[in-house]
Amino acid sequence: MANTAINHDPVATFPGSSTNTAVVKWSGTSGNALLDSGVIIDGSNNVTGLNNVTATGYLHLTGDEKELRFYEGANYIAIAAPSGLGADYTFTLPLNDGAADEFLQTNGSGVLTWAAAAGTTINSNADNRVITGSGTANTLNGESNLTYTGTELVLTGTGISSIERQTSGTNSISAPVHIRNKTSNDAADGFGPVINFQMTDTGVTDQQMGYIGFERHGADNSARFLVNVMNAGSLVEGLLMDNTGAVTMPLQPCVFAYNSATDANVTGNNAWATLDADTEVFDQNSDFASDTFTAPVTGKYLISCGIDVGGLIAGSFNFYWQLVSSNRTIEMARYNRSAFNNTIDRWKTPGSVVLDMDAADTVYARINVDGDSADNADIEGHASVPVSWISVVLVA
Repeated sequence: MANTAINHDPVATFPGSSTNTAVVKWSGTSGNALLDSGVIIDGSNNVTGLNNVTATGYLHLTGDEKELRFYEGANYIAIAAPSGLGADYTFTLPLNDGAADEFLQTNGSGVLTWAAAAGTTINSNADNRVITGSGTANTLNGESNLTYTGTELVLTGTGISSIERQTSGTNSISAPVHIRNKTSNDAADGFGPVINFQMTDTGVTDQQMGYIGFERHGADNSARFLVNVMNAGSLVEGLLMDNTGAVTMPLQPCVFAYNSATDANVTGNNAWATLDADTEVFDQNSDFASDTFTAPVTGKYLISCGIDVGGLIAGSFNFYWQLVSSNRTIEMARYNRSAFNNTIDRWKTPGSVVLDMDAADTVYARINVDGDSADNADIEGHASVPVSWISVVLVA
């Protein structure tokens, strides 16, 4: 490249340079020599080689999201403006470097100061206690009656305990409390959300008492509600409501039994004979045996009975039957033969009564024929058509 003369007074001397993007500087205040500054401006206007920069005005980094970088070797820490900045902000630094463990906080107007981190006080704190708010700033409470062991949430103490969902609406179904049982596979019948009840005391550890809940039954959108209780060490269904709304209680005492064959000459001359209900149509809780019902629990039981007595002769002028329980004997019917027709040789009068029975109380039916010296009155029976029968059901 040919040299170009520059007219200058005095005549300037230009130094040689290894790059054509070097910035030159005067060698003195009165000299005419220029020196290579070591500062480079490349073709993209990037400046390198500066050691210290002093600006008497503002220092601008223009362009979106430009960074101010601080290098350590090949690595750097950068400070950059965020994208989408919608206003100008100025942060004024504090006067000193602050104390150990302090942090920078703003007064909301960009003035930064050093501040100590606010501590949190936990009252009554101990292992496994659930932490709750106290209503006081930076203060929490450790609940002594509510602990979490990692597998169990334990509530201790006395008084009423509840899980409550409060809403302002009048229809609580619109804001239910959800109890879910989730599986990553296709759930089979019997899978569903249930609540299990257990009891622990000084003699028994985690004794299962039963559970209540829902389980899938049949189609995906069908379920049944059930209450299972512990009976002699095994869980059994105590109450079941299927997806049609039908309710069954498999443990509910319910009996129907009848006399399958005529028992001839079992009563007469004021002798009592027990109804021989030898055939059980059903005995739901296995409470009927040897012609006698035994109450499994205390309650009110509806007892119904019909006794067909035959073989009456002219001398049999009184016939009556009774229900005999542990608490009382109830006369259900009395027939005076002479008041009707002495030729009638067969009579039947069914009846029902509600009895108050305690657990283990018993009840059975019996008949008596008065005045039949031949002792030839019969309790009629039939193999397929119950004519002399008894039924019992718990009603309350």
